[in-house]
Amino acid sequence: MPVFVTSTANLIVYDFTNIASYNCSFVDGGEPSFNELLENLGVVYQVSDEHLLYAS
Repeated sequence: MPVFVTSTANLIVYDFTNIASYNCSFVDGGEPSFNELLENLGVVYQVSDEHLLYAS
C-alpha cells in the first residue's frame, strides 16, 4: 500500500558575531524560505515479524 508523507520545517537564525578567525564579523539573522518540492521514493519490505528492509 503506497504511503505519501509531507513535512514542513521552519528555520529561525538569530543575529550573531562569528569567531575571531573570521574577523568577528556581524551576521544578520533571519527566517529563510524553503518552497521547493524534494522528491523521494522509498520501499519497505517486511522480511519477518521482527525485521524490515528499507531502501530509498
